[in-house]
Amino acid sequence: MEQKKIDQKRLKRIAQNQRQICISILLLVLVAIAAIIFNNNAWVGAGYTHWTSIAYYVVNIYALINGILLTANVYNSVILGIVLGIFLLVPCVNILILLAVSQRATMYLKEHGFKVGLLGANMSQFD
Repeated sequence: MEQKKIDQKRLKRIAQNQRQICISILLLVLVAIAAIIFNNNAWVGAGYTHWTSIAYYVVNIYALINGILLTANVYNSVILGIVLGIFLLVPCVNILILLAVSQRATMYLKEHGFKVGLLGANMSQFD
Protein backbone atom coordinates (compact mmCIF):
# COMPACT_ATOMS: atom_id res chain seq x y z
CA MET A 1 0.00 0.00 0.00
CA GLU A 2 1.33 3.46 -0.89
CA GLN A 3 1.87 6.00 1.82
CA LYS A 4 0.38 9.41 0.99
CA LYS A 5 2.80 12.29 1.14
CA ILE A 6 1.85 14.47 4.07
CA ASP A 7 2.02 18.21 3.59
CA GLN A 8 3.14 19.53 6.99
CA LYS A 9 2.07 23.10 6.17
CA ARG A 10 -1.46 21.95 5.41
CA LEU A 11 -1.63 19.92 8.62
CA LYS A 12 -0.44 22.94 10.59
CA ARG A 13 -3.07 25.17 8.96
CA ILE A 14 -5.75 22.60 9.79
CA ALA A 15 -4.60 22.47 13.40
CA GLN A 16 -4.53 26.26 13.70
CA ASN A 17 -7.97 26.67 12.16
CA GLN A 18 -9.40 23.89 14.29
CA ARG A 19 -8.14 25.57 17.46
CA GLN A 20 -9.84 28.79 16.32
CA ILE A 21 -13.06 26.88 15.64
CA CYS A 22 -13.01 25.31 19.11
CA ILE A 23 -12.52 28.73 20.67
CA SER A 24 -15.34 30.23 18.60
CA ILE A 25 -17.73 27.41 19.59
CA LEU A 26 -16.92 28.08 23.23
CA LEU A 27 -17.45 31.81 22.74
CA LEU A 28 -20.77 31.29 20.92
CA VAL A 29 -22.06 29.21 23.83
CA LEU A 30 -20.84 31.78 26.37
CA VAL A 31 -22.49 34.65 24.49
CA ALA A 32 -25.77 32.73 24.34
CA ILE A 33 -25.61 32.10 28.10
CA ALA A 34 -24.80 35.78 28.70
CA ALA A 35 -27.79 36.80 26.58
CA ILE A 36 -30.08 34.63 28.68
CA ILE A 37 -28.64 35.90 31.97
CA PHE A 38 -28.62 39.60 31.11
CA ASN A 39 -31.96 39.68 29.32
CA ASN A 40 -34.59 41.47 31.41
CA ASN A 41 -37.34 39.01 30.50
CA ALA A 42 -35.32 35.94 31.51
CA TRP A 43 -36.45 32.98 29.37
CA VAL A 44 -39.41 34.73 27.74
CA GLY A 45 -38.20 35.84 24.33
CA ALA A 46 -34.55 35.50 25.20
CA GLY A 47 -33.26 37.96 22.64
CA TYR A 48 -29.86 39.57 22.70
CA THR A 49 -29.33 42.85 24.50
CA HIS A 50 -27.20 45.54 22.94
CA TRP A 51 -23.75 44.37 24.07
CA THR A 52 -24.54 40.68 23.75
CA SER A 53 -25.76 41.14 20.19
CA ILE A 54 -22.54 42.95 19.27
CA ALA A 55 -20.51 40.17 20.90
CA TYR A 56 -22.60 37.53 19.08
CA TYR A 57 -22.03 39.13 15.68
CA VAL A 58 -18.29 39.57 16.27
CA VAL A 59 -17.89 35.93 17.35
CA ASN A 60 -20.13 34.77 14.49
CA ILE A 61 -17.97 36.58 11.90
CA TYR A 62 -14.85 35.11 13.54
CA ALA A 63 -16.41 31.62 13.37
CA LEU A 64 -17.54 32.17 9.78
CA ILE A 65 -14.06 33.08 8.54
CA ASN A 66 -12.35 30.24 10.38
CA GLY A 67 -15.10 27.79 9.42
CA ILE A 68 -14.62 28.54 5.73
CA LEU A 69 -10.84 28.23 6.05
CA LEU A 70 -11.03 24.95 7.97
CA THR A 71 -13.58 23.44 5.59
CA ALA A 72 -11.49 24.43 2.58
CA ASN A 73 -8.39 22.84 4.14
CA VAL A 74 -9.95 19.66 5.49
CA TYR A 75 -12.12 18.79 2.50
CA ASN A 76 -9.70 20.37 0.00
CA SER A 77 -12.57 22.25 -1.63
CA VAL A 78 -13.08 26.01 -1.64
CA ILE A 79 -16.58 25.63 -3.08
CA LEU A 80 -17.67 23.41 -0.18
CA GLY A 81 -16.14 25.95 2.21
CA ILE A 82 -18.23 28.74 0.71
CA VAL A 83 -21.43 26.65 0.69
CA LEU A 84 -20.97 25.67 4.33
CA GLY A 85 -20.06 29.28 5.06
CA ILE A 86 -23.54 30.31 3.91
CA PHE A 87 -25.06 27.82 6.36
CA LEU A 88 -22.84 29.21 9.12
CA LEU A 89 -24.96 32.36 9.02
CA VAL A 90 -27.95 30.44 10.44
CA PRO A 91 -27.83 30.85 14.25
CA CYS A 92 -28.33 27.32 15.61
CA VAL A 93 -27.08 25.45 12.58
CA ASN A 94 -23.69 27.18 12.74
CA ILE A 95 -22.64 25.41 15.95
CA LEU A 96 -23.62 22.02 14.51
CA ILE A 97 -21.67 22.64 11.32
CA LEU A 98 -18.65 23.88 13.27
CA LEU A 99 -18.75 20.78 15.45
CA ALA A 100 -18.97 18.49 12.41
CA VAL A 101 -16.08 20.17 10.60
CA SER A 102 -14.01 20.20 13.78
CA GLN A 103 -14.66 16.49 14.25
CA ARG A 104 -13.50 15.78 10.69
CA ALA A 105 -10.35 17.83 11.30
CA THR A 106 -9.73 15.87 14.50
CA MET A 107 -10.02 12.58 12.63
CA TYR A 108 -7.69 13.88 9.89
CA LEU A 109 -5.06 14.99 12.39
CA LYS A 110 -5.27 11.75 14.37
CA GLU A 111 -4.84 9.73 11.16
CA HIS A 112 -1.53 11.52 10.67
CA GLY A 113 -0.31 10.85 14.20
CA PHE A 114 -1.06 14.09 16.04
CA LYS A 115 -2.68 14.25 19.47
CA VAL A 116 -5.79 16.41 19.61
CA GLY A 117 -7.30 17.74 22.84
CA LEU A 118 -10.39 19.72 23.77
CA LEU A 119 -9.15 22.95 22.20
CA GLY A 120 -7.42 21.33 19.25
CA ALA A 121 -3.94 20.01 18.65
CA ASN A 122 -0.94 21.21 20.60
CA MET A 123 0.96 23.44 18.18
CA SER A 124 4.35 22.36 19.55
CA GLN A 125 3.87 19.04 17.71
CA PHE A 126 4.31 20.85 14.39
CA ASP A 127 7.74 22.38 15.07
